[in-house]
Amino acid sequence: MLSLMLGNEPSRIRIKSNLIPKIVQNILSETYPGTALDDISPVLDKRRMIKSDAEIDVIRQTGKISGAMM
Repeated sequence: MLSLMLGNEPSRIRIKSNLIPKIVQNILSETYPGTALDDISPVLDKRRMIKSDAEIDVIRQTGKISGAMM
């Protein structure tokens, strides 16, 4: 199953190490020895901070609704 997603010999596997259980990281390391497991948490965390205009509009509307309910 893993080879269907990652191929037979990936050069690196990018993971979010704080979300993937250690046992899964161990399985990846055992299945693909010598393949680097790169933690991409910092990159993804920075990307999450970028919001589109539509997302900002939803946040504003949610704030207005929450304020009205108080």
